[in-house]
Amino acid sequence: MDDSNALDGAAANAFTATGLVRTERRGNVFLLGLNRPDKHNALDRAIVDQLELALIEARREPCVLLVHSTTPGVFAAGADIAEMLDRDSDAALRAINAGLFDRLEAHRWPSIAVIDGPAYGGGCELALACDLRLASPHARFAQPELGLGIVAGAGANWRLPQTAGLPTARRMLYLGEVLTADQALATGLVDAVHPAEGLFEQGIRMAERIADRSWRALELTKLALRQHRPATTAFDMAAQALLFESDDKRRRMTAFLDDRAQRRQARVVAGRIPDPVPPFRVRQLTIEDGLDLASWSRPGAWHIEDALEAPEPDEGYWAVVDGSDALLGFCCVGAAARVPGAPQDDYVVDVAIGIRPQFAGRGWSSELGRAAVRYASSVALDRRLRTTVPEWNEVGRHAARQAGFASVGTREWNHQLYEIFEQAP
Repeated sequence: MDDSNALDGAAANAFTATGLVRTERRGNVFLLGLNRPDKHNALDRAIVDQLELALIEARREPCVLLVHSTTPGVFAAGADIAEMLDRDSDAALRAINAGLFDRLEAHRWPSIAVIDGPAYGGGCELALACDLRLASPHARFAQPELGLGIVAGAGANWRLPQTAGLPTARRMLYLGEVLTADQALATGLVDAVHPAEGLFEQGIRMAERIADRSWRALELTKLALRQHRPATTAFDMAAQALLFESDDKRRRMTAFLDDRAQRRQARVVAGRIPDPVPPFRVRQLTIEDGLDLASWSRPGAWHIEDALEAPEPDEGYWAVVDGSDALLGFCCVGAAARVPGAPQDDYVVDVAIGIRPQFAGRGWSSELGRAAVRYASSVALDRRLRTTVPEWNEVGRHAARQAGFASVGTREWNHQLYEIFEQAP
């Protein structure tokens, strides 16, 4: 292997967006970004599979691996409990997460985890599989597995005492103790704590310092340090296989999911507004609508000026209201709904929708979408309709299909992968 730190120009800035995982090669630093913000980067089988592919990509050229989240204030909430509830002993013996973390640890050159938020369960084990860890004050570390009727079978049973010491590991595993960033620093679980706004840059700086050294010497030193790894993985797999089949595990995980659902429902009820009154229709935005939209937590890409002038029927932002003329959301038509970089086609009209946050998840998105599509169809004449949904937005893609759209391809813009849907006129 050439000991030079130089990479060819094509590889130096290669970028890949695969939906749940984003990768980017910046010179000798390979960025591996967790990108499942709606689930706080919970590790399900899909994201694990994409991480496996990213690690293969990273091995093609010498690089320091930087594991981070694409969402500020988030690292990884752990394994996806809803998926783990259905895993059996065969799944445990396949060591899905443990195998991924072993391959992460075995990356030929050093790796760094940048942690700006909770790293619980599998998220903590993911960070432990890296050689170095940087945290922001928002970082939290915990291993709650025993409260769910299973063991921390993806490496925490040995990586945690090896990194933070046996007493700390016992408290985190036996008691479910949560460590703050400063506590993690004091135990050696993290190597440094930096302000959140500069954390990622600190990670890049550390990676570049490492990359300035000899690749061959780095690789051999990492191999030497790995000789101290204890042989507990086989026991972890056997223990997990036993526990995955237990009624206690199913009871505890079901109780966890039920409790989480009740907490979410309580938050919804606390800020709940009455259900809308069908039928839904589309009309022009008013100044009052604009002021209402400005108070939303996720107003989208619209601007207050969109409510100040009357757009053409097949262009601009429109209000979606119910039978009582209460504002439910908005739709945008034409260029306003087109993803930047998407081709302009005289035979296509783009359409997109936004829903009032208080109605999200309550079953009204499809009705709102259908009203928007009816309006867009009425002004499209003999043109096709097109809608573009971020690849991670499963609800949006489902709503598009319910409204009669069919997927015709994907497009990447600003490091985000979009799925394109079309509907015949």
